[in-house]
Amino acid sequence: MPYDSAIFIHPQKFIIIVCHVDDLITTGPDENQIDQVMGRLSKKIKLETIGQVKQFLGMQIIPDYDHQSLKINQTKYTRSMLTRFEKENVRPVSSPVELGVNLLPSTEQASHSETHRYQQQVGSLIYLAINTRPDIAFAVNRCARYMSNPNESHYRALERIWKYLKQYPDLGLTVIC
Repeated sequence: MPYDSAIFIHPQKFIIIVCHVDDLITTGPDENQIDQVMGRLSKKIKLETIGQVKQFLGMQIIPDYDHQSLKINQTKYTRSMLTRFEKENVRPVSSPVELGVNLLPSTEQASHSETHRYQQQVGSLIYLAINTRPDIAFAVNRCARYMSNPNESHYRALERIWKYLKQYPDLGLTVIC
């Protein structure tokens, strides 16, 4: 059976176990069956049950029982990055990309410190875009193309993404169960 080394699926019971380092998340349609599987697993390795998952790998996980869904976001991470990069007071905007603005390669070499700061910001945004914020993926990808030598127009494009995140820090993914 093909599988990801960190995701295990019981083919008959459809119990899913997600493993990252020493953290496990389990889910499935029948809680008794989950308990049985985890009971057998706990005989082989030491397990501590902490209840319903609220956070995993820096992502907040919020169940919506009425709609049988999970909302997954990185609001805390987003706000911490706005603070880290001193963007808490930016003017919010409603889109991550300004229409009609083309980014072009730099004609002059940026300083090492400017380049490093730009790379830190883009890296933080890539982490968001990959995990829970596909709405910023295009804008971040545009900025990432110029990580080796950013200019003022690239910084403005980056600033636009931060302004958008200031407006919508709570957006994320909704998974229908």
